[in-house]
Amino acid sequence: MKKRLALTLFVLTSALCYAQNNGAWLIPRIVYVGDTAMLILPLPPAPSDAGDIVIGAQSKDLSTENIEFHRITLERRVSGNRLLVEFTAFMPGTIELPIIEIGGESFSGLTVTISSIVDTSRAPELSEPPLPSLCRGQR
Repeated sequence: MKKRLALTLFVLTSALCYAQNNGAWLIPRIVYVGDTAMLILPLPPAPSDAGDIVIGAQSKDLSTENIEFHRITLERRVSGNRLLVEFTAFMPGTIELPIIEIGGESFSGLTVTISSIVDTSRAPELSEPPLPSLCRGQR
């Protein structure tokens, strides 16, 4: 009985780990407003090493008011392609990236979650006033 339970647990854990590794991930894992981050999306392998395609920050098609894109790279490799999106976000919450067209491919529906250092669950508070100086009369 214990062997079956251990085997079932192992299979379920392996399946969950595999499913988590197939999606896109962020570097760093937690992105705050104003931080530069990179979204990495693994893609199926290319039939041949076609080389990388890079879109710089000067592209007007990707400009939005909430996100500034620094560089978008489509890496084409026989071992597996990747889409690398380097950006800075200026609004907290879940933000959907605009449609990215690069190398004849179109990527849509990509979202990133941006955190805020400011805790919005509480109202802002002022700190207590500083204590008066203990040393009086020194000049």
